[in-house]
Amino acid sequence: MSIIDRLTEEHNQILIFLDTFEKDILNLMEDNIFDKNNFLGHIQFIHEYADCRHHQREEKILFKYMEEHLGLPAQKLIRHGMLVEHNLARYYVQELEKCIHNYFSTPSPQIKLSIIGLGYAYCDLLRRHIEKENNVVYPFALRQLSKEIFEQMKQEDTQFLSNEI
Repeated sequence: MSIIDRLTEEHNQILIFLDTFEKDILNLMEDNIFDKNNFLGHIQFIHEYADCRHHQREEKILFKYMEEHLGLPAQKLIRHGMLVEHNLARYYVQELEKCIHNYFSTPSPQIKLSIIGLGYAYCDLLRRHIEKENNVVYPFALRQLSKEIFEQMKQEDTQFLSNEI
């Protein structure tokens, strides 16, 4: 299985997660249901799976090879698009985690609004980001990178995943 196939499968898992996360955000908004452990579980999934497993492999393997071998168009796409969005997602999650802890200790309408706003912003960003990667970035890499490069990426990806355990 190629790195693109693995990353695409992970996108599907992340999209399923986003649906669940969004339901919990709606429950907070509409019914004032706040389960701190549930929200912190979402943050943990984002940190461990979406960022450390998925985004890190994109950045350290796929994007690295694209920048090295595909020149300026790939550099612009990655540096001014994909990496900016990865960092924005990290910012949303960092702020969201603070708000979750604050809301648990001192619930207020302002913090509740921040959780809802940051949560929805994260969900929207990731959905749009996944669409761009699946429909633009990954096909660009598939068209332009050689089989030899893909074999190197596959080896690095397998190594990355084996070190994860």
